[in-house]
Amino acid sequence: MQNSGARRSRGCPGYQFNPFSGETQNKPAEDPVSDIILNTEVQFAARNGALDANGKQNVTIGVCVFYHVIDRNFQMDSRQAIKTSIGTADMISKTYLEDLTDEEMMKRPDPGCNHLKWQVGHLISSDHGMISGCVPGALPDLPDGFAEKYSKEQAASDSPDDFHSKAELMSTFEAQRSAILEALANMTDEDFDQPAPESMQSYAANVGAVFSMIGSHWLMHTGQWVVLRRQLGRDLLI
Repeated sequence: MQNSGARRSRGCPGYQFNPFSGETQNKPAEDPVSDIILNTEVQFAARNGALDANGKQNVTIGVCVFYHVIDRNFQMDSRQAIKTSIGTADMISKTYLEDLTDEEMMKRPDPGCNHLKWQVGHLISSDHGMISGCVPGALPDLPDGFAEKYSKEQAASDSPDDFHSKAELMSTFEAQRSAILEALANMTDEDFDQPAPESMQSYAANVGAVFSMIGSHWLMHTGQWVVLRRQLGRDLLI
């Protein structure tokens, strides 16, 4: 089914996101939605004139197309609940970063904020530290010197040479995220109940809480990215 009155920016992909399985992947814009769209997104789409009479057309929010498909046979458990929250965070995070250049990611939403290059590197490093602390050896090593580049001491630097390129950051993110989801799939309820490492006890009592932090930590930072996008005059995507 074709878009009705939809606009898309260059390089802004359609994302197919199953809200129950937490899986997000690129999907060609011409592919139809195979089931129904989440009601929350239908409301946005209706205002943009993106739905047909049956409410089954792909959703255009701002300039980015999202496909929300419900698997009616899906059964939720603790692992899938965490995977869903991570999938939602990944979809939002990648959407906000998709059309930003390396130069734009070196900008700070406010003088008191860290620029986006540092924030993304910090999030990747944090993910690695938290999950590796709970499941040693589950994740691939970060590139040499990665954690040091995104330490608190480096946050004040405005030199692009001190940080990785956007392409390098996203490649590292994908490798880490894939391994995190694999580790999550292998966890048992008993594993989740184990105490978190001592260094994490102030914000996560057990291993399950640590895994739950992955998605919410990224979402916490995306609020700053929205501010920068507004300053840059970018379209509202979500």
